[in-house]
Amino acid sequence: MKEWLVTICYFTALTLTVNAAGVSLKRGITANGAGYPNEGPNCVADGNVNTKYCNKSSSIWLQYSYGDKKTMFSYSIISANDPPERDPKDWKLFGSNDGQKWTELDSRSGESFAGRFTKKTFIVKKPGDYSVYKLDVTANHGADIYQLAELSFSERRIKEPKRSEAPKAVTKEKPFNGQNLDGWIATGERGQNMWKVGTAQVSLGNPMHLVVKEGGNELVNAPPGHGKSRNFYSEATHGDALIELELMVPKSSNSGIYVHGNYEIQVLDSYGRKKLGMGDMGAIFGAQPPKMNACKKPGEWQKYEIYFHAPEFDEGGKKIKNAFFERVILNGKLIQENIEMEECTPGSVDGKEKPEGPIMFQGDHGPVAYRNIVIKPLPK
Repeated sequence: MKEWLVTICYFTALTLTVNAAGVSLKRGITANGAGYPNEGPNCVADGNVNTKYCNKSSSIWLQYSYGDKKTMFSYSIISANDPPERDPKDWKLFGSNDGQKWTELDSRSGESFAGRFTKKTFIVKKPGDYSVYKLDVTANHGADIYQLAELSFSERRIKEPKRSEAPKAVTKEKPFNGQNLDGWIATGERGQNMWKVGTAQVSLGNPMHLVVKEGGNELVNAPPGHGKSRNFYSEATHGDALIELELMVPKSSNSGIYVHGNYEIQVLDSYGRKKLGMGDMGAIFGAQPPKMNACKKPGEWQKYEIYFHAPEFDEGGKKIKNAFFERVILNGKLIQENIEMEECTPGSVDGKEKPEGPIMFQGDHGPVAYRNIVIKPLPK
């Protein structure tokens, strides 16, 4: 037996008809709404997790017609990129051979997804031979908009998958839990949010790209090009801090670490460069190039240690002391020391200096991966 995706039953170009049964998009799939532009029902069967069905409604249903009878033993749902409040929570799965008389095959309630682009597989409790399958989602997690990235069915018998343990808590010291994207916010107007949790590898076909493998505990941004993803910042904030993290960039890629969400330390493939500028790895953008080139080869993991002092303000909110970087160490080498920041770096979270702020990773410039992010308060 093999796994069936709904795309196998699409025989015609996009056609749109509206009737009492719902909105029909392409032969083989119907839904109770057309969804937003470029986010229609057909997106759940295109094999691309970066597209989705997104519809504003009190509930949604998706109906798949295969043409001949098939016994589906399991089905999988992949969560989409936007807030988890839109994810399916309660639903029922039905089967039919005429689209009129329905038999309940499975029922779920209280379901949730550990993160964005997370796949969960469910056993059909009462399988049978049906040519039409309908997923009727009656509740999400509180939003007035529903979303899902992919929905697929399988004729293969499998065991009920083990449910993973509850994800680790996100804390000030560890803003990324290595399991999901809880506690992180995408910002910016360009591109889609392409950040995922997994294992990053340099593409064998293109050394300038990253691919994301399932499993692993790395925070990976793998857009297909410049401007195709978004910046990503933590809900957790910090003041004076020692920030330790590891990062990896493919060939020629560019990112940045915005300490406090405001002051950027450059991330760039600068391996082998003799003359260093404001855009190279280790530069504090707009303030100071690095003392030396400590950059490793593209595709290798590198480590930053950042000793940062937040700006200070009086009781009236007036700044009385600038932020400054006491030290920045890259791969064990001191590259910055006592650099004062008079203002925010362009492209910061909000352009407002404050006693505490998040950490933000630039995501709209190119592929990058981060891991082992630890933020500790500096001793007074």
